[in-house]
Amino acid sequence: MRKLGPRYLDHRVFGRGSKRPVEDRRPVGPKIRFDPYPTELFPGNTVVLSPHFDDAGLNYGLGINRKARAKGGVHIINLLPGNNAPIKGVDSRGGRTEARFAEAKKEAKVLGAPMTYLGLENLYRQKRFNNAESRRFFSTLDELGPRTLVIPSENDAHLDHRNVRQKALDWAAERAWKGKPVVVVEADSMWGTVPEIHITHSLGFGPGEEEVVGVARKAHRTQWERTDFPRVAEHKARAKGVILGEHKHGLVEKTPDIGPQETYSQNILHKKGERLILEQLTPKLRKRYKL
Repeated sequence: MRKLGPRYLDHRVFGRGSKRPVEDRRPVGPKIRFDPYPTELFPGNTVVLSPHFDDAGLNYGLGINRKARAKGGVHIINLLPGNNAPIKGVDSRGGRTEARFAEAKKEAKVLGAPMTYLGLENLYRQKRFNNAESRRFFSTLDELGPRTLVIPSENDAHLDHRNVRQKALDWAAERAWKGKPVVVVEADSMWGTVPEIHITHSLGFGPGEEEVVGVARKAHRTQWERTDFPRVAEHKARAKGVILGEHKHGLVEKTPDIGPQETYSQNILHKKGERLILEQLTPKLRKRYKL
């Protein structure tokens, strides 16, 4: 049988200056189950990218809170000033951007983790970074210098989230090339992608195909009903429930027929010789890089 050559992550190259291909050695098959002990899921200093104000809390609240209480070093970056889908009890109070920013600060306080708010307007309006936003994003990560980076999944159907993923991997690839490996954590159930994932899979569409965009838009038209927060207090109670382990995902109660996939990918992007490789974080690699 002919031996297949290496496959490359998303068939793309990554880096801030010079772009380099990343050899993808991630295993195909089952992913790790959710581990409530963040020292295992989030080794070292960790940055969680939260495209919108509640994404980090609703999806990783328990892990963030426990790591923060253990003084393990975790930081949230909130990138966008708002979301096209309205949320009851939040947007009804006035300006969407101001209301969402206020909620983001509340989320960070409840989680016990510091938050940096970038408010990238072009990413919000055009679904992509402009040059100034790219520089700001990279400089923020440079300043924080995480060993672990929590990013949107490659199954994420949202264009702005996919661009956040691309930029995050650009930063990680540059850092890995300089001899500083980065642990990359992804979750299929993060950033509100659960409805899109289940719908597209049931229709037989792959996450990289054009049809997924239309399906995502269709799902977003029901966001008002799916995310029915009549009062901010109820929203806070839900976030607290996630942190305490009472709820595993913010949308479960509102969409009982669409449950989250509580599995995660934990890989490491590092340099071997003159190659960049993304592969599963094994005990051997943990020991090598003292994670």
